[in-house]
Amino acid sequence: MTTRSKKYGNKGDKFEAFGHIFEITMVKKLPIGLIVNEFYEEEGFESPEEFIKVWEQIHPKVGYQPERDYYVHLFKELGEKRE
Repeated sequence: MTTRSKKYGNKGDKFEAFGHIFEITMVKKLPIGLIVNEFYEEEGFESPEEFIKVWEQIHPKVGYQPERDYYVHLFKELGEKRE
């Protein structure tokens, strides 16, 4: 799962990252406060506080505004890229 300010794909779209192929399973617009509290582990963080700290470093102008909506992209790994 990853959260972005823009929508980067739709359900069913495939992409490559780190030598693997992934498929987007869902894209949904949600408030960042909900994402932080409910999905921090799926984002790779150990706590909501850790998520917020990194979010504020990545987005210094906007910072963390719990009510602001962002796009959640869920995906699954399909396997390694074949050459």
